[in-house]
Amino acid sequence: MDEMPNVVVVMARCISTDQSFGIRVEEFSPGAWKADWAFAIKEDRAKKEGYDRNEISGEFAFAKSYPGCPYCQRKALVRCGCGTVFCWDGDSKDIDCSVCGKKRAIRGPVTKLNSRADH
Repeated sequence: MDEMPNVVVVMARCISTDQSFGIRVEEFSPGAWKADWAFAIKEDRAKKEGYDRNEISGEFAFAKSYPGCPYCQRKALVRCGCGTVFCWDGDSKDIDCSVCGKKRAIRGPVTKLNSRADH
């Protein structure tokens, strides 16, 4: 019998609309993750599903099938220091976080995705 893939949904926010969405990521080798789907979801529904408690670490890539943010179609991601994940245009040098209220400089690749409810 084949092993079930290690699949996790992490939560993100649209940098343009501030609406929440889920990102399906699959571990294709130990510590290596690939995002292959994104979908709009309300925060209360995400909490019921437990998506607000997921956390993964490692290297991240995007499958060719990854559609990007369901609101603005941006395909890159950025993570604020508070832990909130946002879609990103790939060019901006900083973000204004709608969750913690701080302006943050973008530095280096994302190595951890989490959607804990404590931020």
